[in-house]
Amino acid sequence: MARKDDLMRTLNLADLTGEGGFYRFLHLFGDESGIIVYMITKESFSRLHRLTKDEIWIYLEGGRAEQVEVSEDGSVKKRILDKNNRFSLVKAGDGQATRLLSGEYALFATVMSPHYEDDDYSEYEESFILSHPELGKYL
Repeated sequence: MARKDDLMRTLNLADLTGEGGFYRFLHLFGDESGIIVYMITKESFSRLHRLTKDEIWIYLEGGRAEQVEVSEDGSVKKRILDKNNRFSLVKAGDGQATRLLSGEYALFATVMSPHYEDDDYSEYEESFILSHPELGKYL
């Protein structure tokens, strides 16, 4: 069995509706902080979205991934997440998307404090996307 399939089964990952990818909530800790395990694949990646809270990403294993962060002024930063670049902080209110560059999957842990709630998630309006065509590959 492929490593990706083994991890999905062992970690009991579920589809993350809207954003894409696969996840499982792991634990609440401290003052309402939360941690999830999150996987992207060639077919299902983290689509462009915003969160109302800071999110820390921790690369665990798999292929190289590209993460894009879109600040409130529309400027775009790209970073690589892999075995040599394991940590990322996406600031509250900034847009983000993460897609696989190599391999079959990439596995991460993400931490939010306070923990994620559905009201924290939003997608961009079509007018913003149309004015930033370079972000199309992250939809």
